[in-house]
Amino acid sequence: MSRIAIIGAGAWGTGLAIALGRGGRHPVRLWAHEQEVRDSISTRRVNDLFLPRQSIPESVSPTGSLGEALEGAEIVVSVMPSQHCRHLFTQMRPHLRSGMRFVSATKGLEENTLLRMTEVIAQTFGVRYHRDHVGRLMREAGWSRQKPIERASQRNEEALKKWSEERWPAIKKKPTRSKRPSSG
Repeated sequence: MSRIAIIGAGAWGTGLAIALGRGGRHPVRLWAHEQEVRDSISTRRVNDLFLPRQSIPESVSPTGSLGEALEGAEIVVSVMPSQHCRHLFTQMRPHLRSGMRFVSATKGLEENTLLRMTEVIAQTFGVRYHRDHVGRLMREAGWSRQKPIERASQRNEEALKKWSEERWPAIKKKPTRSKRPSSG
């Protein structure tokens, strides 16, 4: 049994909390920014705002405190919107301790830098990300089929690298639009 903190209670974060909290095998703390989401989960065991009609197990506890969510956690899953990651990682930093395993499930790139979330994590926490950790974490959490997921992760990283190498120079050199001269 591992204590899990999930940071982000949108549809994706709530779905992960449901999957990881099923059967009561893992106690899960779900950090939600919105008071409405916390109230809905506490009183009706559903996330009415982002994932209505999906029952949330009793082993999932909502909180609005990062400190409370991270206290005693062995596994931390970040699932917040990518535009909020750097700020939230900075707020989480005082609550993290050695030995916590960190899984990034956030989709997308950071808006201004176009960094992947693993790169934002590395910058914010001063650590390196290793793809092998995800597979090991999944096996320890009782997930199966880790090999296809690891291969898919590797293919995604390779495709993103190729895309960024091909597209980034064009994006950087793209001229800014100038205003049309007014027709007098």
